[in-house]
Amino acid sequence: MKASKTSLVAAISIVMFITIAFLFVMYMTNASYPSWHFTTTGQIGDTIGGLTAPIIGLLNAILVYVTISVQIEANKKVQGQINEQKERESLKQYLDYLISSINDFQYVDEETDEKTNEKIKLHFKGSTAISKQFESIYCSGHFDEADSTFKELESILEICEILLKKIDDSKLDTSSIRTLAEHQFKYRIYPYLSSVGDFRQLTFCGNCDCNHGLPERFSELVVNICKRLDIQLPFLVTPETKVSSGADMRKPI
Repeated sequence: MKASKTSLVAAISIVMFITIAFLFVMYMTNASYPSWHFTTTGQIGDTIGGLTAPIIGLLNAILVYVTISVQIEANKKVQGQINEQKERESLKQYLDYLISSINDFQYVDEETDEKTNEKIKLHFKGSTAISKQFESIYCSGHFDEADSTFKELESILEICEILLKKIDDSKLDTSSIRTLAEHQFKYRIYPYLSSVGDFRQLTFCGNCDCNHGLPERFSELVVNICKRLDIQLPFLVTPETKVSSGADMRKPI
């Protein structure tokens, strides 16, 4: 739009200058004005050339300015398209990494064979493994920060939050990427947590004889993601004081 206005102004300016130049030359060479004749100043062509040269030079300067302005606008448009493409590719890379991280996530559990009384290892992968890992962390009150699966699950949550933040901050139409990211969280990461109520609190369970809940930074990541996806959390209806994951909430002796 701006380039079109510049071209229109340039065209009008050129027409006006040509018209003025033509009228000026006609006026200066009109025989009805005896005081304005060039019989002693050389060839009439040289005279006209001398009179029109400044005007032509000015027109050339205007044309150069218009050309440069249009080129600058075109370059800005191309650069904008390149930046948009880079941003889309970056969001797509984050989404692909999130999906691959979920697909590759593994969890190994153990159960005792009732007949042989031997421990059997059970291997889980993908969204099932994530649910099993959340269940282990939440129900047993046991989470080893040195455990690689613990760090890997935390990384998946961080990637999801970063991706959603970038989507929210983007000025592009990222509805399709947001929908895919929302699907990954709702149906592959969040299912187990959606069934346990307030997963933030470490509370003692008499039946299990252990604490129930997620570490503080885990619960914060999950809550932040839910807020970005407009997932309603009943325990966040009113402001509540955070419960530190480091607090000892076992029943008193």
